[in-house]
Amino acid sequence: MKTSKKCVILFPGVGYSTDRPLLYYSAKLAKQAGWSLYAVGYPEFKSAAISDMRQDQSRRERAFYQALTSVEGQLRAFPDFERYLFIGKSIGTILAAHLSANVFKDRDVRGIFYTPLKETFDFARDRGSIAFYGDADPWVGKETIVTGAQKRRLPLTIYPGANHSLETGDLSKDLDILRDVMTRTQAYLKTL
Repeated sequence: MKTSKKCVILFPGVGYSTDRPLLYYSAKLAKQAGWSLYAVGYPEFKSAAISDMRQDQSRRERAFYQALTSVEGQLRAFPDFERYLFIGKSIGTILAAHLSANVFKDRDVRGIFYTPLKETFDFARDRGSIAFYGDADPWVGKETIVTGAQKRRLPLTIYPGANHSLETGDLSKDLDILRDVMTRTQAYLKTL
């Protein structure tokens, strides 16, 4: 079987797996566009620790480095490709940005960041990625995300009233947001 020269790697959130809507549908779009598809995971995380990470910066940092070590090990098993697209959600956006800027620094890597965190922009490459954010996200404030995206010159789409999962609690609005995110994701894939 002939493999693609381009690869999408999904970086889920701690409590947001690849079978949740943002990652599930973006993976389908990428596969439909001819990208090989891989996903990493963080088996060491337990959902009970998520609320602790929100309150404690040192726990977030430990979680990041734990996940980074795990992901680096997983990536050693992946074949090499000419082009990469890292699609991340939450902590996955930090991991994707960090790996792009460090481990994959000499490769063609783009990114899609669903609900990035502040640290995502500490590592993200200038240009070459897009981001989506809900302005009711309890993990990070709007000003932080807007400033970070502007600093890195990344297009940012903001959804009023949406939380860290880009949901509002109103099913009709949530479906509209999901459709808009996937429409923008598909348009971005067409530029790569």
